[in-house]
Amino acid sequence: MSKQTIDIGSSPNDGSGDSLRVSFGICNDNFDELYPVVTTSDPTVTDDSDSNYQNGKVWINSDTNRVFQLIDNSVGAAFWQELTKQESINAQTGTTYTLVLADRNKAITMANASANTLTIPANSSVAFKIGVQIEVWMKGAGTTSVEGDTGVTLNGVSAGSGDISAQYGRVVLLKIGTDTWLMSGDHGTVS
Repeated sequence: MSKQTIDIGSSPNDGSGDSLRVSFGICNDNFDELYPVVTTSDPTVTDDSDSNYQNGKVWINSDTNRVFQLIDNSVGAAFWQELTKQESINAQTGTTYTLVLADRNKAITMANASANTLTIPANSSVAFKIGVQIEVWMKGAGTTSVEGDTGVTLNGVSAGSGDISAQYGRVVLLKIGTDTWLMSGDHGTVS
């Protein structure tokens, strides 16, 4: 919603402007747009235009200190972009690891001397929101492969897989569709 202006009429008390009730309704609407939603939960796809949320609205989860901004208020499909970056690391030392919902906006380190694989699960298994970013670091000497599970498209390749180029190399995974991810950074060909 854009800023609304109160019609003050052409001269004092001429009755041509907005009524007091309409004027204060406009004031309330303008303030509602300025102030964020502060609550103890994250927004959902149903926090949309039907709920009077307009694009640009800010939402703060006071329990987790996460901040979101409404990018698309489509009914039943609202997209709230998380503005906060989780500053934590999930250190993995095994040879296989499948991402879990708690990995959203984290750095995953893969530290193993043997070849190891990080798998991006299908949305039906782990429903990351579109826009989630996950860093993956190859901390160990073993080559880290990043692969999409069955039905997951990685860089345009269904069930695609690509290796991180060298030890201490990093890639960033970005979810851009229900089962579609992009991988950028230090990696070879995805095939």
